[in-house]
Amino acid sequence: MTSQYVTAIVPVRALHDGKTRLAGVLSLPRRAALVRSMLERVLAALRGAQRIQRIIVVTPDEHLPLPAGVARLLDQSVGLNPAIELAISEVSRRSLAREGQPGQRASDAVLIIPADAPQVSSYDIDTLIKQAENFDVAVVPDRHGRGTNGLWLRLPTAIPMQFGADSAEAHMAAARRLGVRVTGIEVAGLSHDVDEPADLGAEPMPEELARLLADEDELAPLLLRASSLAQEGFGQRVSYSRKVFIPLTHWCRDVCHYCTFAAPPRKGDTPFMTIEQVLEIARQGAEAGCDEALFTLGDKPELRYPAARRALADMGFASTLDYLAYCAQRVFMETGLLPHLNPGVMSTPEIARLREVSVSMGIMMESTAERLSERGGPHHRSPDKEPRRRLATLEAAGELAVPFTTGILIGIGETRLERIETLLAIRRSHLRHGDHHPELSRQAGDAYGVCP
Repeated sequence: MTSQYVTAIVPVRALHDGKTRLAGVLSLPRRAALVRSMLERVLAALRGAQRIQRIIVVTPDEHLPLPAGVARLLDQSVGLNPAIELAISEVSRRSLAREGQPGQRASDAVLIIPADAPQVSSYDIDTLIKQAENFDVAVVPDRHGRGTNGLWLRLPTAIPMQFGADSAEAHMAAARRLGVRVTGIEVAGLSHDVDEPADLGAEPMPEELARLLADEDELAPLLLRASSLAQEGFGQRVSYSRKVFIPLTHWCRDVCHYCTFAAPPRKGDTPFMTIEQVLEIARQGAEAGCDEALFTLGDKPELRYPAARRALADMGFASTLDYLAYCAQRVFMETGLLPHLNPGVMSTPEIARLREVSVSMGIMMESTAERLSERGGPHHRSPDKEPRRRLATLEAAGELAVPFTTGILIGIGETRLERIETLLAIRRSHLRHGDHHPELSRQAGDAYGVCP
């Protein structure tokens, strides 16, 4: 973690003035909604970044809604560059005023991020700062290599703002003339901004249009579009995770009628794997070249089965999640495998506790259709499958900036519209909290505070 105090600056024009080059394809209200949506995603990424200490939005719009903790700097300058220079001056002025004041920290650097980079993630921001912190200036070019989609400046700075055509080279040249340390850094999430109609591929489909897909009955065009999107996003690459599965317990307090993992207690069964069994599987996985230990388990079986409570008490644990935390820590310490945990519904304190011993967690959202929990539905008598509880887990993970996986189930009695509604609910949570990606390496444990 960097010891530098970094302030992020995000310039935003008034909503009714933005993105005029999109006027031919988007109405004024739609353009304003686009600007607001992209700004929300950029701010979510910045708020989730561990290396950003302060965020300032410089804008002429005093009514622009901003989340808590984000400062507003009102500016009536004509043009982007004067607005950014005003913000830098304000940060520098405050830094000078704070020098020598007990408990006050001056900004060491600023990171200028555009409001129209909807693909940027918290991980992108932290990675950028980590690469830039030994330089006085770092320029992040757009995907064409010409514009500037991110600018790191160590304070104080004399670099003039030159955002506009060919600004990447202009900023680099200005830094070289001043004789300061400068570098260019490519950041995937900052390569794509939205200025022209062709750039709108970065804009998520509006919810009202997404719901209309429920009535599409021609499969071939949908498959063609899905294939095209996959090719645009990932090309021909096929990725996989080298993981070993550790089924800590098959007991579960839920009774989902389609589940093939959970099993009710049988005579002679033991509720949980022993720590010796857990470590043996982990060691075999490590020897086979695995990087990850994926813990799978039923949802809090002790809340339903007395035998599970007794087994936990005999081992000295108050809950399944306490035992899971112990096992994950032992696996990491003794094998080096990175724990990923799928323990089901969790509270905020439970997620915070498990974050200390894992690089990532997850829960399947499955479906937001409450009717599936009614009598006769697949989730009847399964309290942990209530949509509000699973959404609350997803939200808590986002608020804590925990790398978190999720998804939907298909074929459990849901309609196509219910699938779309579930995906939209997941997307809303994602847009509120941004991306949080664990580093896929053995050093990720230190980076994410695994196992104190």
